[in-house]
Amino acid sequence: MVSKESSTKIKVAEFLSITAHIIYHAKDVMRAVLQSSNLSTQFKGDLKEPFTEADVKIQTFILSGLKSHFPTLNVQGEEDVVYEGKFDVDPSTFKKDTIDIKIFEGKVPEEFDTNDAVVWVDPIDCTASFISGDLEHCTTLIGLAINGEATVGVIGHYYTREEGTNQLVYAPKVYFSHAEYKTIFVMNLEKGLGEPTPVEIPKVRSYDGKTTKLRVPRGSKTENDQKILSILEKNFSLEVNDDNGAGYRMLEIALDKIDIYVEPKGHSKRWDICAGDALIKSAGFFFTDFEGGKYKYPSEKVGHYNEKGTVCTRNQKVHEEVLEALKSY
Repeated sequence: MVSKESSTKIKVAEFLSITAHIIYHAKDVMRAVLQSSNLSTQFKGDLKEPFTEADVKIQTFILSGLKSHFPTLNVQGEEDVVYEGKFDVDPSTFKKDTIDIKIFEGKVPEEFDTNDAVVWVDPIDCTASFISGDLEHCTTLIGLAINGEATVGVIGHYYTREEGTNQLVYAPKVYFSHAEYKTIFVMNLEKGLGEPTPVEIPKVRSYDGKTTKLRVPRGSKTENDQKILSILEKNFSLEVNDDNGAGYRMLEIALDKIDIYVEPKGHSKRWDICAGDALIKSAGFFFTDFEGGKYKYPSEKVGHYNEKGTVCTRNQKVHEEVLEALKSY
């Protein structure tokens, strides 16, 4: 944990500027690994979760980028392995004035103290989809928590699928928000770092019980995921899809692509949700554990499992009914 003696102030706009640069170049690291076809996989933890060269390279790049500009910032990453090679780009050269604090209209604090802050990083959320080629599910997640609360969320999303053709398209973007400001911003990364523009968040659809069809991801084939899906199918009229990844599905909630996202107890971790938590707060939607509580983000890499499960929705009434239904889980 960072000591008070080494605590420093960091400007929110400078933090966002550096993370935007990091995401911009992380997409190139990912593409280079994909083009090399070096997708050899290793496994970690009791659940035997996969990780690849891209996971390790991108996390090392993120940490080196943040630490070169903000040495006292506490950063917790998913991967324990460090990439020892060199990158084509030196993160210390990134500019801190890419994003102007004025976009928040004076409604968020201009700076934060590193003594109160922790950053949770997931270099490639949904590595299994990265390996299988379902790249539209993959995101890079950088979440800043202040005093344990998810406050700033930065999500890099690189690939989409065209409606109709289902063709995979490279269309890199970085989404970011501050939980205290009710707007999500996006920067198109195809031609460099452009101006951040507000995302038009679709209005919440009306909900009339089982007459309303709700969009929900299927989840994995594990027993817990299948049990959750069966509970939801019993209580709601569902349109089920195969979308994957915590970061991607929380982004889909914000953008009105799905209505409900539920993760079993003890399955996802703090680095999976911190960035998305901040975006969901900014959008005015709902994200809790199965008991309706909010998650806190510790300063150290302990207690990082989301032990009470996660529920994310766009509609408050739907959220309440999902929590009630999950009491039978």
